[in-house]
Amino acid sequence: MSYWLAQLRSLILKKRNLILISFFVGMAIVILAFSSFGKTDSSHFSKVEMGHQSDNVKDHTFSSAKVNTKIKQPDNIYVDIKGAVKYPNVYQMKSTDRVKQLLEKAQPTDDAELSTVNLAEKLLDQKLVIIPNKNDKVNALNTNLTSAHQMPNKISKSPVNLNTATVDELKTINGIGESKAQAIINYREQHGSFDSIEKLKEVKGIGTKTFEKLQAEFTI
Repeated sequence: MSYWLAQLRSLILKKRNLILISFFVGMAIVILAFSSFGKTDSSHFSKVEMGHQSDNVKDHTFSSAKVNTKIKQPDNIYVDIKGAVKYPNVYQMKSTDRVKQLLEKAQPTDDAELSTVNLAEKLLDQKLVIIPNKNDKVNALNTNLTSAHQMPNKISKSPVNLNTATVDELKTINGIGESKAQAIINYREQHGSFDSIEKLKEVKGIGTKTFEKLQAEFTI
């Protein structure tokens, strides 16, 4: 009987020791878990805080750059005006002025062509404004018309072939009329083709002086 009691007591002691060991192991695991969680949260909060600080630095840098790039425009500018105005000159104007304000100072003449001028255009420093004249259009039109009338005279004529030209073609040469043109045709029919331009002097009505004036107009 005492043997079995001893065995039972030994078994109870073993179970108690096992329970204590399990308890301490569990406590150690819980402590380690809380310790790891605390480090993770601390690292996370540090990263978040650093991120906010970085954003603040970027915002401050952007604001500073924006302020620095905003260049203040000068209050006064200088503009030159010429053309159809009574008082052409270099005027001191405000940076907000338009061409209209500049013309009020320079005073356009009666023949100023303002229909082609943008009066609402904003003035710029060192700008040159030229007011056109109505007569400029008329002069340009007359020049174009004169050039158009003179153009036919500038077109060089090709020499007329003595051996193939008709009466009408020969008459296009200045100094050759109906009779001389027909005389050239008759000479060609009687003597055959011209073998040289100098043979033209043998045609009735064409002498040496006439030949010298007209020889450049012919070819063979």
